Amino acid sequence: MEEENLIIRCLRCGTKNRIPFVRLHDRPVCGQCRTHLDDIIIHCLRCGAKNRMPEHRLHEKPICGVCRVALVSDGTIRES
Repeated sequence: MEEENLIIRCLRCGTKNRIPFVRLHDRPVCGQCRTHLDDIIIHCLRCGAKNRMPEHRLHEKPICGVCRVALVSDGTIRES
């Protein structure tokens, strides 16, 4: 039986990475630039900066790295 894979495009370099479903919980990294593939980019509504953050840390109330404004409020993610 063939192992099922998921293809995830790296947010940093754009490389398509084939990740087996059984390895998704291991925080997979890009084969080209070694960036974690579970990172997401949240745009700050105040200054427009792009903030890269691991998905599992969203509950920690992230703030913008430039203007220090909260990126998440009331349990919702502010993305553009």
